[in-house]
Amino acid sequence: MEFQNAQDAVNPANKRRGWFWAACLLPLAVSILFAQHHMDSPNVSSRMDTIQSLVEQHSFCIDQSLRTFNVDVVKIDGRFYSDKPPLLSVLGAGIYWPFHAMFGLSFADHAPWLYHILTVLLVGVPLAVGLWLLGRCLFLAGLSPNAMTTTIFLAGMGTLFLPYAVTFNNHVPAATAIAAGFYFLLRAESDPARAAVWSAAAGAIGGLAFNFDLVPGGTALAGFAVLALLRGKRWGDLLAYGAGASGPFVLYFFLNWLVTRDFTPIYLHPDYYNYPGSVLLSYDALKRPYGKTFAGQLFHMLFGYRGLFSYSPILIFGLVESVRQAARGGRFRPHAVVALAIPIVSAISYATQTGGMAGGSYGMRWLLPATPLFAFFMGLAIAGLAARWSRGLFHASVAFSIAVAVIGVPRPWSSNIRSPLTFLDNLAYFGQTLWPPARPFIYWIIETTSLEKGYAYLEIGRWHMNNGFYPAALSDLERARALDPQRANLVDYYLGICYSAAGSPEVAAGVWERLLKNEPDNTGAWNNYARTLQQLKLPASALKAFQKSLEIDPNNVLTLKGIGRFYLDAGKRDEAVRYWERALELDPNQADLRVQLAEVYWQNGNKTKALEQRRQLERLRPRDTTVQEAIRRLESGNASTSSTAARTRK
Repeated sequence: MEFQNAQDAVNPANKRRGWFWAACLLPLAVSILFAQHHMDSPNVSSRMDTIQSLVEQHSFCIDQSLRTFNVDVVKIDGRFYSDKPPLLSVLGAGIYWPFHAMFGLSFADHAPWLYHILTVLLVGVPLAVGLWLLGRCLFLAGLSPNAMTTTIFLAGMGTLFLPYAVTFNNHVPAATAIAAGFYFLLRAESDPARAAVWSAAAGAIGGLAFNFDLVPGGTALAGFAVLALLRGKRWGDLLAYGAGASGPFVLYFFLNWLVTRDFTPIYLHPDYYNYPGSVLLSYDALKRPYGKTFAGQLFHMLFGYRGLFSYSPILIFGLVESVRQAARGGRFRPHAVVALAIPIVSAISYATQTGGMAGGSYGMRWLLPATPLFAFFMGLAIAGLAARWSRGLFHASVAFSIAVAVIGVPRPWSSNIRSPLTFLDNLAYFGQTLWPPARPFIYWIIETTSLEKGYAYLEIGRWHMNNGFYPAALSDLERARALDPQRANLVDYYLGICYSAAGSPEVAAGVWERLLKNEPDNTGAWNNYARTLQQLKLPASALKAFQKSLEIDPNNVLTLKGIGRFYLDAGKRDEAVRYWERALELDPNQADLRVQLAEVYWQNGNKTKALEQRRQLERLRPRDTTVQEAIRRLESGNASTSSTAARTRK
């Protein structure tokens, strides 16, 4: 295909302009409407913690941030840091700063809205821009407005772009940078007089892709350099490309140095992950539930359980077209080689480094940055579809791709527990949470597709437990224990809770005794065992269980709270106060405990200390009007705190 006139490239949708812009902006609308308002992943938490710390603490160290999760973090010289490439967080801090400085927004009080704003501005908007740039690439390649609009619509609504438009991530900005770099190179080819300028722009934007997503972005950066040289075989264009790339390239290593004081990417330091409590060194993080061999991982990244092309089969048309162009030669042969190199090099690199297969996420997000180039070749392919069978296959793949993309929107960070096919995992999760009668369908998914049935039943059992469906939880957990003996102690912990809550304390006591025989130093089990003994009207045995827990860990706040409640129930308020005060010395931010302690102080006639606890509670909950009301009543001395205790308790 020949390029259209470069002067026309500034107006890629001169026909059916409205439909073209609708296709570009539709994913942005999805981002605005459905961007997550809660911390839905350790990956997101790690980046948001850095944004918060940069603005509020002027540091990359995240020790003082919200730390909703403590997974994608490293420990350097005793302090915690995100293990993510820093640039996206730096850009996020640039957006957060005016909201914080001028409007008083903070992560402590306005986190849901900040998540939403940052996701829309740094993910949704770049996605819309990337689709527009992809449209300009297709226009330069000579596609008709109708084919161009169709391609843009499918790229935005039928690929993993859609579910990742609603959550904060680096893969979408990296994909947009790759689309922009590709466009600038095509402009260099169509506008020889200004080729050096376009090559420099391609280098600069390719460098940003490298900053956002090291492996696919780095592969694109190298591949685009080859394209810049091959365009006219002029070293000047390559030098211009290198000059443009040098700034972002240096920026990456400079930001890395600010965090670690060396230039090696953070995640290439395995010693940084070696600290007590590191989740990434746990049993579940290190095992390989599927893709146990190197070849198996490559397959599942591309075509299998997590495959880029199995979740977006419309991109298979782009894959076939790029292979055809690379094999047979033609105008886009070098471009096709670069498009193929990005997922192949990335998959090989990730398979070498980790067995995590993109962690708990929807599809193979690691390969998402390759989407724009395969969408470009998909556009070339579908523009030439002629045979009836090929059109039928295309329409079927469109329907499946859009359905899979839509299923991922409400939950882009899937757990992969119920099924390795995360779109099935999402369906099971929705049935589990939104429509309880769907339980048979959920269990069918697990029994048919799950690679770790025991873990799947454990997770469903925990959900049923947390939502008060104890009979269902007991059934699930007993099944989990039978299927996965390696997790028997963990399952027993939840079984004990559920049997106790379901009104079977005798059975619960037996479960706790079985667990404590295997884990005699489990303070949580001792505490729950003590509460179960209280249910059985065995106060002396319950007190011994609490005391055993304190022997193991004298500074366990939960144990101190539990034994305090034991003494309060026994009518010994002074003993309860002694243990609760000790708990607050260890953790002054226990708001619910301050509510209870203020109540006891008031009942004991100690108005001064009751008021002190309420003022401390006001510090923890500055916008809680019920706390302020309780303080006024205490100051007037005309009402008990009991009238507000329930309302102030979370």
